[in-house]
Amino acid sequence: MKKYSELYAIRGMAIIGVVVCHQIAFLHHSDWINFLTIYSVPMLILCMGITKAFSIERYINKTGGRELFSYTFKSMQPALLSYVVCCMVCGVYYQKWNGWSFIELGQLIFKFDVVGPFYFMEYYIILSILSPYLFLLWKMAEKPADKRFRYTLQVCFLFTCFFIGFVTRNNFTLLGSSYLVIYALGIQIGRKYEKLIEWIANGKKIIFFVFFWGIGIYMAKTTFWCGGDFSRTIGIDKYLSPWTLNPPNISVILYMLSSFLLFAFIFKKLQGKIAVNLFVILGKYSLDIYLWHIVIQNIFVVYVWKYVPNMWLMRFTAYSMMFAIPVIGRYIWDKFKSTASKYIIGEKQALQ
Repeated sequence: MKKYSELYAIRGMAIIGVVVCHQIAFLHHSDWINFLTIYSVPMLILCMGITKAFSIERYINKTGGRELFSYTFKSMQPALLSYVVCCMVCGVYYQKWNGWSFIELGQLIFKFDVVGPFYFMEYYIILSILSPYLFLLWKMAEKPADKRFRYTLQVCFLFTCFFIGFVTRNNFTLLGSSYLVIYALGIQIGRKYEKLIEWIANGKKIIFFVFFWGIGIYMAKTTFWCGGDFSRTIGIDKYLSPWTLNPPNISVILYMLSSFLLFAFIFKKLQGKIAVNLFVILGKYSLDIYLWHIVIQNIFVVYVWKYVPNMWLMRFTAYSMMFAIPVIGRYIWDKFKSTASKYIIGEKQALQ
């Protein structure tokens, strides 16, 4: 993980943005906070594409790419298991599942709406299934020897992903909507990640990144406060309605990309610092935090809120629970699996 610690730290910033955004009318009442955090879900998707590229590359180098699609489904199993368990807990807690009907549970799982943020899992599954195709298509786009033709081909591939997402955005979300192009870009970044990060970190690029971030935030602001009147948006966004915040339009994607560059520069420069390591931990367990933070929030409201004397202590306690409980739970589960696996292997060897 140390090798890509800045990437995990960026994921940490993304999941912090998600959790903070979901506290509107609870721990904060500011639309500005919600606006500044709209980079978060697109950034999680981008990072998901980057890490998937790492994973597929390692698998191909190890096996030659045999059964790549089967491997892709196997790699999804831990996340899907976490999601199913979370659906079971949330289903019982919110009285949407009676605790024994598998048909009812299946409906909860495949509707992706036990709690609002679970829509993310639909995109996670769709994009993970598409990932081998996107990865192999990127490899094909990188083959031409002529540099100009190669770059043109890659730009055309990204445009095609964007076009597919735009055309299918209302009636066929199974192609990921605008998240498709973000994920495809993430896979491309993953294939060139080390070179890109070195380029980001070398030199005094911080002024450029801050300037780019300012442009992104200005453009995204017009979408956030347009109130559904897309004639008030700027640039190409006014012609691409009804794409707004989620799935993101061009302005929000630009804001996310500029934030990614800025975060990458900062975290690469501060690599190894204790404060950065905290972001790394949150990034490593970002999916667990995403799945569990809403139900933890609601449990806090019911059982803890009345005992907390002031808002700032309430914020500290609630955020600590929403971030720490999923991390500790996943850590304990992984340790249990590791210990159980060693015990089972030891028992088998002893019997032989």
